[in-house]
Amino acid sequence: MAKIRRKQLVKQKNLIIIILILIVFIIFIVWQFYYGTGYEPKEEELISEYFEKIEVNFDILDDPQLKGLRKIEEIPPYEGKIGRDIPFAP
Repeated sequence: MAKIRRKQLVKQKNLIIIILILIVFIIFIVWQFYYGTGYEPKEEELISEYFEKIEVNFDILDDPQLKGLRKIEEIPPYEGKIGRDIPFAP
């Protein structure tokens, strides 16, 4: 009986050691991910990575088809009762 209890204690001790090693490893990985490099790129560097140069073509605003468009008329508000007395009734 004493041998069984001793084996359980050894297993628990080993399990605690493994869990502590995993916790230290996870903390190390998180630390490296957030604080590891210490380098923060400037905003210009981030933008230049994706876009070399952005050019906007304003000549499209002079297109006769665009000038021929009309404004959307304003939709009047709904007049009447909104909802039902029993919302889940068919």
